[in-house]
Amino acid sequence: MSRARKIALYVTAALFAALFVRLGVWQLDRRAQRVATERAIEERGELPALDWTRAAADPSVVPRDTAGTVWRRAVVTGRYDREREIVLRGRALRGAPGVEVLTPLHTAAGALLVLRGFLPAPDALRPDLGDGWPDAFDDSIRVTVEGMLLPARSGQGGTPIRLALDGREHLVLAGADVAAIEEELPYPLLPYVIRGEDDGLDVATLGPPREIERGSGPHLSYAIQWFAFAVITLVGTAALVRKESRPRRPKLTAVPR
Repeated sequence: MSRARKIALYVTAALFAALFVRLGVWQLDRRAQRVATERAIEERGELPALDWTRAAADPSVVPRDTAGTVWRRAVVTGRYDREREIVLRGRALRGAPGVEVLTPLHTAAGALLVLRGFLPAPDALRPDLGDGWPDAFDDSIRVTVEGMLLPARSGQGGTPIRLALDGREHLVLAGADVAAIEEELPYPLLPYVIRGEDDGLDVATLGPPREIERGSGPHLSYAIQWFAFAVITLVGTAALVRKESRPRRPKLTAVPR
C-alpha cells in the first residue's frame, strides 16, 4: 500500500471517528438534560400548586421568570377564547391519529395557553373542533383549570398554516411554540403553557393530553453505540492498513520434471 493511500485512510477514519464521538457526546448532553428535567419534575411536584385565581388582587402571584416555575402545578381561572383555538397536528392516542388542541385562556394576569387534550382526526390534521366542547358552552363561562406548567418551546412549532375548521380559520402548528402563536394573536401571551388535566368541562370525546416523558431515556445506550462506532472505525482502519502493508508471499509454481 502506498504512503498516500495510508494517509488518506487514516485521515478519513479520524474524521468519521471524530463525528461519531461528537454524536456520542451530544447524546450524553441530551441525557443530562433529561435527568435534570426529571429531577425538576420530582422536586417541583412536591411544591404547593401556584394559585393564580387571586391574580387580579395580587399580580405578583404570577411569576414572570419561568425558570423556576415550569413543571409546577398551577390553578388558573379565566375565560377560554374558543374562536382562536390552536391545533397541534400529527398526534396519536392509543394508535389512533389525531391532534391536540391549545386554547388561549384570559386570566386576570393575562392570557396563557391551555393544552386541553386530544381530538381524533383521520388525517391527524383536521379534527372536528366542536367535539372538544360541551353543547351548551359559550365564551362567557369562567373555568378553573388545574394542571402542570410546561416549557414554552420557542422555535419548535414548524411552519404555521391556517385551516378552516369548525366554521372558523384556525392556526395549525407542529408544537406549542408560544412565540409563534403570539404573533398570530391580537393580544400578548404569558410565557406559559399549562397541561390542563381538569377544567370542569365534561367532554367525552376529548382525550387527555400526552403524558410527559419521564426518565433519562435511551440516550446513554445511543452514546455507547456512537463511541463503539468510533472505536470500530479506528481499529478496523488500522487492521486494514496493516493487512494491506504486509509483503505478499510469492506464489510457488510447480516445476515440471
